[in-house]
Amino acid sequence: MSWKEICQGSAANDASRKAKGSSKVVRRVLLGFAFVLILLGIIVIAYPLALQQVTTTQQASEVHSFTNAAERLKASVQNEQLSRARHYNEKLARTPQSIGEVSDPFSGDATGDFSGSDDRDYESQLTKPQGGMASVVIPKISVNLQIFHGSSMEVLGKGAGHLHGTSLPIGGKSTHAVITAHRGMYNKAMFTRLDELSVGDPFYIEVMGKTLGYRVVSITVVTPDDMSGLRIEKNRDLVTLLTCTPYGINDHRLLVTGERAAIPAEVPAVSQAHGDLSRLMWSLILVLFAVPWIVWWMTYRRRRRRMMILGLHQRTELAV
Repeated sequence: MSWKEICQGSAANDASRKAKGSSKVVRRVLLGFAFVLILLGIIVIAYPLALQQVTTTQQASEVHSFTNAAERLKASVQNEQLSRARHYNEKLARTPQSIGEVSDPFSGDATGDFSGSDDRDYESQLTKPQGGMASVVIPKISVNLQIFHGSSMEVLGKGAGHLHGTSLPIGGKSTHAVITAHRGMYNKAMFTRLDELSVGDPFYIEVMGKTLGYRVVSITVVTPDDMSGLRIEKNRDLVTLLTCTPYGINDHRLLVTGERAAIPAEVPAVSQAHGDLSRLMWSLILVLFAVPWIVWWMTYRRRRRRMMILGLHQRTELAV
């Protein structure tokens, strides 16, 4: 073999090594880019869920403090508050209902602030302890919110509102309380998942140290000006959960109506009710999706570091 052929063979080998090296670099860059994209995707999906979870936990803590304060009230104070609320509801049932302050608490075109602040009798009901009138608990969708007087934008920004002109949420025959909350807030879940409820699902109202159970009996979608489904019905004890629908469009209203059900004969106690399987499922999906990629990335980095050390040793030996 001539010296020229040897040189040509060496050059070919060098070119081959360079091509392989370049191919490895490209492959590593693409893998790294894919990893970053997947990681960003996980963050985009997980961040709002995590933020909502933090807010939900904070709201649940506030409800817990409020409920404990209500339970610590003297029995005489609780009974006085409930007696006044019953009289209010009885009076409401005897007179024509005027719900809200025009028609719809979520409509930007409606006049009035839906706070009920011009109704002194209403504002004086269920005022102890300070901070709200009651709370609503929906175990299936991880809702635990304080209920405040009225449905003004200020109220709906911090929790659930009670629609002025409907029965106070204390239960009893010929009552129909309407609880309102926002849907689709990026940092607060509120009633975002209300459409996941089905007929037969339980929810609960906690008021003055008492827990009232309700079982969903109807789910309807209506136009914003249709208040027919919110009226008091004789001898029935109803609570309707109201929010906007469809998600992101909000030109209709979703009404989830529950009827009073005995605890534990007809609905389980709050602690025994079926929990939020959907949230658990998404958490498991995120974990199962993220963990393999994190393990692969750590293994890849470790192998790459080991190869770099091995290459350094080989070059050192050749130099010697």
